[in-house]
Amino acid sequence: MTSTRVGIGKVAESHRCTSSCLYWPLCNQTCRELNAMQRDMDLIRAIILKLESWELKPGAIMVSNDIENDFQVDGYTAHQISYHFNLIAENGWIDTAGRNPTSRGFTFRSLTSKGHDFADSVRDDKIWATTKEGALKAGGFTLELLGNLAKGLVKKQLEKHTGIEL
Repeated sequence: MTSTRVGIGKVAESHRCTSSCLYWPLCNQTCRELNAMQRDMDLIRAIILKLESWELKPGAIMVSNDIENDFQVDGYTAHQISYHFNLIAENGWIDTAGRNPTSRGFTFRSLTSKGHDFADSVRDDKIWATTKEGALKAGGFTLELLGNLAKGLVKKQLEKHTGIEL
């Protein structure tokens, strides 16, 4: 059931809530939309891996004025994607050719070296699950710490498979 109530103390039509959401008593659904300003590490990972998969020629710049149609991630709104795209840019993981992402669009030239490092460290689903589990147990994280935790797990895997201590 999707709520159609809108206004203060009410939820948007497409709102879906979980028990951890403030709007749970109002609509009893599953939600991410009204929590767009909360950092979602799964979305950050999805954006980085999607950007990495693009085949742009060296020096080419992707310019979009319609993030809703040009860059979709299942289960997320354009507003959430735009917000997280901006977080990724602020963290220095992507080169936006000097332009800041907007709520309607973005500019993308490439992943930076730090962005490639993050992508390489979180690509494996098992390592990603262990990384998230560790961050949750610790009770908090930053983007940099999450990337470092994933890198540490990859390092352990390399040592295990090669027998070489890094």
